[in-house]
Amino acid sequence: MQHSENPRNEKNYKDQESFLDIPIQQIVQRTDKQSLFVTDFELFRNGQVEKEAWATKEFQSWLEKGHQIDVFAKAYKKRNETQYLYFLLFTPNNLLNSEDALVN
Repeated sequence: MQHSENPRNEKNYKDQESFLDIPIQQIVQRTDKQSLFVTDFELFRNGQVEKEAWATKEFQSWLEKGHQIDVFAKAYKKRNETQYLYFLLFTPNNLLNSEDALVN
């Protein structure tokens, strides 16, 4: 399936695929403001959940530059099984301890 790099494009969600890697790549390139990423961390490719930790390079690069990632998790039930929804707040180092930051 061809997909747009715009995560708001509804055509991206017709098949059992997820393109979580694209917004993460966009977030770690943006250092002028905070970004909120909401996910269950299940990256689907070819109808299968990616088993490997797919965003480690992006997270490592972000953190090595002195930026911060705050992670909040919320449990929910899906088919009687506990699942988690994660809220990741990416804060560039120039906003750490700033009154303009969402989280200090």
